[in-house]
Amino acid sequence: MLNSIVWVRRLAAVVFISLCAHQASADEIDLFIVTGQSNARLQYALGIDAGLRATGRYENPIVFSATRSGNWLNRWVDDGPEGFIYGTNFTEDLWAEDGSSALQELIADLESDGDTVTIRGFFWWQGEGDTGSPAAQAVYSSKLQWMVQQLESKYNEFDTLFTLIDFNHDLLEDLQDINREPEDVEAIRNAIQNAADSRGGAVHDSRPYPRTDVWHVSNFDDHRGTYGPVYDIGGDQAKAFVEHVFCDADLNSDHVADFFDLQLFLNALMQGCP
Repeated sequence: MLNSIVWVRRLAAVVFISLCAHQASADEIDLFIVTGQSNARLQYALGIDAGLRATGRYENPIVFSATRSGNWLNRWVDDGPEGFIYGTNFTEDLWAEDGSSALQELIADLESDGDTVTIRGFFWWQGEGDTGSPAAQAVYSSKLQWMVQQLESKYNEFDTLFTLIDFNHDLLEDLQDINREPEDVEAIRNAIQNAADSRGGAVHDSRPYPRTDVWHVSNFDDHRGTYGPVYDIGGDQAKAFVEHVFCDADLNSDHVADFFDLQLFLNALMQGCP
């Protein structure tokens, strides 16, 4: 069984790190994409990984994480002469025509070992940069939807969870020092919500979590390190994602509530399980 998290940081090269070695037996892999700006850091991906495993809904989950600190959405989805086009982050991390993206290479590596890989989820935490431009705010929702649609056309349909960004409300002057207003942040929050609503995805609000500066979820006093709270939000989002994907009646976790779930319920009832 493959139990691992893979993350990508593009500096001069791509780095893959696996927590456990891949054994020889073939597996059915449930793959989850985690990407965005600096808040989508390693601790966030680790929290999602742990949270997904804690639910017991996925036998072989793998988290693929690509963090792009400070990047605006146009680095994933750019403007072309006739509409949206792939940005450099999209082609380097997620999908490229020649198969050279980090995600494609990971999938190819897994499949070469005989594994079957299905992308199950997409976790997105980005938007802080785009608060700096009314033009970026205006097209944010449509660009985010387009990006996910493109991924689904290249891979398969999957579920999504988008983080609602926020800022440290105790540092309003710091926000204004970088030429942002609360209304700018709210515009992107609304755009993210609209994108989720349009595709039936889930959202999770980052507002309740602590911040030590304007943008970053963090706590200097956390015994796990400054970014311990990012791990927490990852775990909370994994739980929210699973609750969104699986209805209570889907007892066999096949994403469908049907006769087979009813049969499991009746068997449990006959055995005295309320």
